[in-house]
This record gives sequence, structure tokens and C-alpha cells, in this order.
Amino acid sequence: MDELSRWCWRAHRYGGEYGLLFIDVDNLKSVNDKDGHQAGDIVLVAIAKALLASVRR
Repeated sequence: MDELSRWCWRAHRYGGEYGLLFIDVDNLKSVNDKDGHQAGDIVLVAIAKALLASVRR
């Protein structure tokens, strides 16, 4: 939430166009429950890397 607030402030102050992406990862709870939160974190990092590789700077 702090990072979101910083970006909102920055967009308001300096203008420009920004986007926000909210993702609901299906079945992540079952990964956490079955394999632990560390496994869930690995899944989230993999998703983040895939998203970063798919967008322009």
C-alpha cells in the first residue's frame, strides 16, 4: 500500500500515464497449504518475472 501511495503521488505531481495491475492467482492458497509459504513465494516470484519479461519499460 505504501508503494501504491508513492506512485499515486508521483503521477499526480508529475503527470504521465501509469497503469495498475491486480492479479488474483488461482489456487495459490492450495500451494501454500500443501507445500508451504516458501513454495507459494517461489510461485509469486515466477509470475512476477514472467510479467516483467512481457512489458515495456
